[in-house]
Amino acid sequence: MHGDQISASAERCLLAYLSADGRPPSGLDDNVDDGPAIQAAIVEGPGVIRIPPGFYRWSDVRVPAGVTVIGAADATVVRACNDHHAIFDQSGVGNWSIRDLVLDGEAQEPWLQRRDLGRVGLNISCSWGFAATGLTVRDFSGPGVRVSHTRLDNAAFCNGGVIDRITAIGNTVGVCFEERGEYVTLTNSHLMRNTTGCILHAGNVKITQSNIGSNLDGIVIADKENGSHGVIGNCLINHNERYALDCTGITNGMTINACGIFYGGIRIRDCQGVQIAHCQVYCPVKITGDHANGFVNNIITENDFEYEFSEATMVRGNMTSTGDWRLNRQPSDTAGSFEQV
Repeated sequence: MHGDQISASAERCLLAYLSADGRPPSGLDDNVDDGPAIQAAIVEGPGVIRIPPGFYRWSDVRVPAGVTVIGAADATVVRACNDHHAIFDQSGVGNWSIRDLVLDGEAQEPWLQRRDLGRVGLNISCSWGFAATGLTVRDFSGPGVRVSHTRLDNAAFCNGGVIDRITAIGNTVGVCFEERGEYVTLTNSHLMRNTTGCILHAGNVKITQSNIGSNLDGIVIADKENGSHGVIGNCLINHNERYALDCTGITNGMTINACGIFYGGIRIRDCQGVQIAHCQVYCPVKITGDHANGFVNNIITENDFEYEFSEATMVRGNMTSTGDWRLNRQPSDTAGSFEQV
């Protein structure tokens, strides 16, 4: 059923249904499996299910088309019943919405030591037309949010979905776009203190207006099925301990535009068509390989960083506070200097 064919029913509250212990969820005892309660609310059809403040447990809940699940932001915390299952498993369903919840993975070890044990907060697979908004996903030994294999129409384009105002903190991966997790926009989000802030293996993804900082690695991009071409724009990529941006084997191009990239390093290996442009850069940069990439029209704040560019890399139009950058391959078209803030 398509979104324009869905008629909403009345709102309902999770507390009107029964959990595994035969009582309504209390929101006080998170040792009870509340899956039966939310499943009973879901089967009533399209509409809004409200989750009041409190602590709840369920696993592999699938929100169907036309249903919106809404919590009370940081006051509503959901944990999994089984360590190796997702809290929400949105597989093969479109036109759904999950909003204003905390998904807690309960990992105990220090966040830099978290391995991927396959534990996921929100799994989105073969889905489309969705909205995941205002979620905090924290402490998962795996991805807080994982997206793969967006369902495409015959023209190979679709409304993949929007992931907006996500706070991903303390996970192995904050947000992971796996193979064919395409036509999705990640925006207005904070990915912090994850082993990797964002992994991108999918094409046609846009990441914008987000803060990706204080991770071990900020953004890691590597081609898988259909490449990893897309756009990263207007983001702050700051204080990542190893790499701010680490790209390997990209063949279809990637645009990184108008970002602040501070600390951590930029490493681009064996890629083709990666362009970093109109960014403010304060970190080491290393671009190697035989294919053409671009590092153009950036503002460079120099320190004792290492810079390395292959012969195939276009390096031009970059500026420092005193004018053209010393490593440009040809002078910029812009005369003068800028006033550094």
